[in-house]
Amino acid sequence: MPLLEEALTRAVIGAFYDSYNKLGHGFYETIKADLVVDNKLLVEVKAEPDITGVHQRQLRNYLSCTDFELGIVLCYGLEPKFKRMIHTRNLKKSFKNPSPFPSDLSDQCEQP
Repeated sequence: MPLLEEALTRAVIGAFYDSYNKLGHGFYETIKADLVVDNKLLVEVKAEPDITGVHQRQLRNYLSCTDFELGIVLCYGLEPKFKRMIHTRNLKKSFKNPSPFPSDLSDQCEQP
């Protein structure tokens, strides 16, 4: 009996092993982007009152451990808010051991 959606599940499992081999273990379950748009943009969606430093660090982590250079945090609070973040490949190469929790991200986040 053939497997249901065999090619699709094999592709997903293959991507899982590729990412595991690249990143290793130890990431919390929350260390994954909510959306990828056009294979160019990571999107993290929050349903909280405001965008915090924790949300910005989470997006920075995603950008640091992937080949993506551009990300956005979208906040579905009482008022819609967003932060756009750029983390270029050149910037990634300039840090040998970048801290996953920088103390100040304001200079690297564009304001709406």
